Amino acid sequence: MKIAVRCIYYLPVRPNFLVVDLPDDEWRKFLNEPDSRVNIIRPYIKRSGPSYITQIAWIPLENLSEEEKNELRDALDEV
Repeated sequence: MKIAVRCIYYLPVRPNFLVVDLPDDEWRKFLNEPDSRVNIIRPYIKRSGPSYITQIAWIPLENLSEEEKNELRDALDEV
């Protein structure tokens, strides 16, 4: 499952935005085990140094219409 992920950090760091393609088994674990989400996403983060993630916001990207994808792109450009 391809998802858009935004990690919110404890430290005053600008949140990052990632597009992650999770294999089916990781996707099911991501959905069913909310306490494990940070640990599942952490290997996909290419930020050096400690990453004290407090929250993860995510949007599934599969099955979005082109209009919805464009709205998401526009919203991200404004950030």
